[in-house]
Amino acid sequence: MSHENNLFTVPPYIREFTELLPPRSLVLDMGSWEGNNGNFIAQHGHRVVSVENDYDSANNGNKILRDLGKKAIRNSFVCGDMLYPMFNYESFDAVISTMSLQHVTPIENAELALRKIMALTKPGGLNLVRAYIGTKEMQQIKAGRYSVFGSDRIETIYASGNWTFISNPKYPGPLQLNPNGSISSVAQLIARKPA
Repeated sequence: MSHENNLFTVPPYIREFTELLPPRSLVLDMGSWEGNNGNFIAQHGHRVVSVENDYDSANNGNKILRDLGKKAIRNSFVCGDMLYPMFNYESFDAVISTMSLQHVTPIENAELALRKIMALTKPGGLNLVRAYIGTKEMQQIKAGRYSVFGSDRIETIYASGNWTFISNPKYPGPLQLNPNGSISSVAQLIARKPA
């Protein structure tokens, strides 16, 4: 199926990740919101479980698929918590978490959630992670509301587990806190768990 015919619009990194997946992979979308990324992956023949802490968002994800009448898109929505995943470790061929770790606070819990994502991945499986990064000052400013990782912390956690980086961690420009208080510094990596 060509990308032009896809129902779900996704950023380039989801397309890149989808192309790396073996056929019929079982993928966990952790912190899925309404499941657009997972729907795109499922549309390409994979089986997806989308976990979202917000009940209304998980419900809306189910409703979107029902409204489209796309029974062939295998994406199951579950209301759940990143810190207490309801799955056995090493259950998934791939796990994605895009811009959801910042909602797990404090930062120690966000790191624990990241390690659980890694543990849910089968040996030889893939992870795609995107999360806020920032300076110590930015971390302190945002500590009450968001978890912000140190500039190389996510990469260090994966390297300590001997994961292989498929795409090197990306840092778009200098670490910055915008005038409105938002963070535009994001780390992104795709990594493979040791077999």
